[in-house]
Amino acid sequence: MQNKKEILYHPIKKKIILITGQHQSGKSFLNKIVCSLEKSNISIIDYFLEDLFKFYKFNKINKKVFNSLINLYFNHYLINKNLGRYLNFRPLDEGSIFVADKKKISNIIKDLISEPSKKNLIKKIKKNNEIIVQLHNALHCIDLIFSSFKQVKVINVINNPIDQILSIYNKHKFFGDPNYGRAMLAAESKYLYNKKIFSEHAEGLENSFFKINRMQKILHSKKRKDFIDKKNIKLIKKFNKKNFLKINYEDFYDKKKKI
Repeated sequence: MQNKKEILYHPIKKKIILITGQHQSGKSFLNKIVCSLEKSNISIIDYFLEDLFKFYKFNKINKKVFNSLINLYFNHYLINKNLGRYLNFRPLDEGSIFVADKKKISNIIKDLISEPSKKNLIKKIKKNNEIIVQLHNALHCIDLIFSSFKQVKVINVINNPIDQILSIYNKHKFFGDPNYGRAMLAAESKYLYNKKIFSEHAEGLENSFFKINRMQKILHSKKRKDFIDKKNIKLIKKFNKKNFLKINYEDFYDKKKKI
């Protein structure tokens, strides 16, 4: 019998901070605050990671493969981050270096022009090993996150449901339409079911999704995500309570409350 080969990743220690929440929940606002608390942090906003979770969710990859892929991804990210590679200079993008203050931008520029030895680079990676990630709806696979990393903190942002629904309705005129031209630019997966293409928002309502109006599609998607989130938050509070923080977006504007 032929032995199966397995791809290995180097066990680099990582400190993961995951910012997650539903669409229009306030993740971007919180992301800027979290990034401002460290010396040189810029968050990862990469739709590849969004889709990687979906591959696991639809049983296209197992937990072991997921663990290897996401650790390989973050290993390369830490190396590139500490070398100043692949920086985003678009002023209005959420993952731009301009979310940082002037001092942090200066440190980032220094990385661009420096040429550290391999020994010094390894030391730098071990010291500067914090990774901030922003993902949509990551609670549906929260078990993967806690099992893949030893040091991980999850911050889940929750918006007022009425504000959230109205915001989605006003911003997404073609909500749930997998054929909408701009859908290719969004963090929204599509899937094939009974030879038809569906948006991820249609899950569980495929037989009638194209017959209902936009508000009904939003409400269905919201209801399904709420159910999954509540179920997983109960599990988190039972096993990983100290590594999980739930924040209400409205609290940012309530001076009487302390976050």
